[in-house]
Amino acid sequence: MVFSYTQVFVDPNTNLQIQRAISVMLPFIVEGIIDQQVDSLGIITEPQIPYMVLHDPPGDGSFTAFEEGKTACRSLETSFSQDESNTTNASLKLGYAGSVGVIVVVDIEIYVEFSGSVGLGNFNMKTTSNESCLTLNKAFATSSSNGFKDGGDLFVGYGIDMAYGVFRQVVIDSQSCTGRIEKNLVYRPIKTAESIREFALDEAGIRSEIARLQKVVDDTLLIVKTRADAENQIKVWQQVIDLNEENKLNATVSIDPNITFGGGAEINRSKSMEVTESSTLTVENYIDATAGLQGVVNIGGSGFSAGYEYSSSKHFGATTAATNAISNTLSYTLTDANQEDKFIVDVLRDPMYGTPVFRLNAGSQTSCPYEGGYQLDQPELRHSGSLNDTIYSDGNAIGSSVIFKVDLCNESKEDRTYNLALKANSNLNGAVVSAAGVPLNGNDLGQKFDIPANSCLEDLIIEVKQLSTGSPLSYPNLELYLYSPCEEGIQSSVFASVYFGDATGVKDLADNNLLSVFPNPTTGLLQVNLPEGKTMESVRVMDMSGKCVQSIKLNDATSTLELNLGDLPKGLYVLQARGESQVFVKQVAVN
Repeated sequence: MVFSYTQVFVDPNTNLQIQRAISVMLPFIVEGIIDQQVDSLGIITEPQIPYMVLHDPPGDGSFTAFEEGKTACRSLETSFSQDESNTTNASLKLGYAGSVGVIVVVDIEIYVEFSGSVGLGNFNMKTTSNESCLTLNKAFATSSSNGFKDGGDLFVGYGIDMAYGVFRQVVIDSQSCTGRIEKNLVYRPIKTAESIREFALDEAGIRSEIARLQKVVDDTLLIVKTRADAENQIKVWQQVIDLNEENKLNATVSIDPNITFGGGAEINRSKSMEVTESSTLTVENYIDATAGLQGVVNIGGSGFSAGYEYSSSKHFGATTAATNAISNTLSYTLTDANQEDKFIVDVLRDPMYGTPVFRLNAGSQTSCPYEGGYQLDQPELRHSGSLNDTIYSDGNAIGSSVIFKVDLCNESKEDRTYNLALKANSNLNGAVVSAAGVPLNGNDLGQKFDIPANSCLEDLIIEVKQLSTGSPLSYPNLELYLYSPCEEGIQSSVFASVYFGDATGVKDLADNNLLSVFPNPTTGLLQVNLPEGKTMESVRVMDMSGKCVQSIKLNDATSTLELNLGDLPKGLYVLQARGESQVFVKQVAVN
């Protein structure tokens, strides 16, 4: 830059005024972007990330809801990592589509519309380069009525496809006061229905997605980008699950302390979504190897060597004001129908998402399902007069009955109802098992017993006999179990090994860990495999009552077999593979 000025001075010899024109040159460099428009080089797939998490409260009828017609906004910024997988990126910028195939370096703005997803109703999300706002046209909530099994925390968000390109930028080195030209990556969202992938999932749904995506990663026949995108999404999902547990554990800001409910009572509260702390989610992106990217991104360490990886961080900041935002956007209802249940709950603030977190306090007692505190259901099944959980009886005459006794105990401080049942997959040879003269075979639910608090029903007679004199002689490890009818996972078991004639052991049983079935659960086709050196000669599939629903006798022994269970009703089944005088057993779920 050059500028001129006139200087006037007096000649000391003549005392005359003299004017002189003086020019001054100041060197400088203008820092900034050289290319305002750049060509699109390709597409990247941003992983799906949650922009809101609603936590499910305790209580079988409780739920948290984001209310209709409300808007919640929060700061959201994306920054880019400079690490060993991305060493040459000095700065990367978000971009926006100016015209087809061209990227203009300006702020972004994304609209995402969710419509009737799994009963959630309708809402839209507006995201700019530094803020995300969520507005609902219809309320949605954490509730099993919305299609989520047993409620559970609800994660809502989206992923988006991005076009990317490379732009040049003049950067000043503050140390040397010199300038240099850098090449940097810019990308912009592709705002079409196909490129925006919204989701609303509970934790079980996320874990199901992880399992599905892992199969994609492991499929070497798929293109590298598909596998890399799947791996990056798995990393995000795992972060989401881990962060959610950390957020609930680290919540300290109290909203409603010491709320007590139960026995059908209902409490309703309405709160705002407020966040004051910043949190970060790390996202990795895969780019196909493309001409023009050299010197901009480096090959990453993901194991996919045909392209490039770079990392970005999503910074979730504080909630912000919006012209149409209403302070009370969230509500929660606390209720439980079980008369004996008692919940004492502290409601706190999720430090990352600002939504209510529910923490059960001492003094709580829960059942159906057990959600923490004192466990009301405490069944205990015992062999009468024995501390062992297994009894053994052999040398019994063919066609005779074997009798033993059990005690049905309730170790809870409350009167409870429990069911006594026989596990069908422990009775593959078809023994007839009765309790107090009533057969347990064929009844999935078993027999119901009302047991007072801290007491036992003693000396219940159990009878085991063969179906006929031609039936098998060995019935090892028959499993009887006492369980809570509303939560079968709370149970206690005893075992009986019964032998008739000269049968004295379990020589015909094999190590069931050697048998593998895949996929399990299955929707139809099932792959059955034994390791090298082991073969099967026949396969039977039985329902949980012990009824055979499919039987195959093989002409040639094999270690690998494919079954089609697609015609069976949904539920649990027992698969029995026989071979080499051994029996292998696995439980299979059909969805």
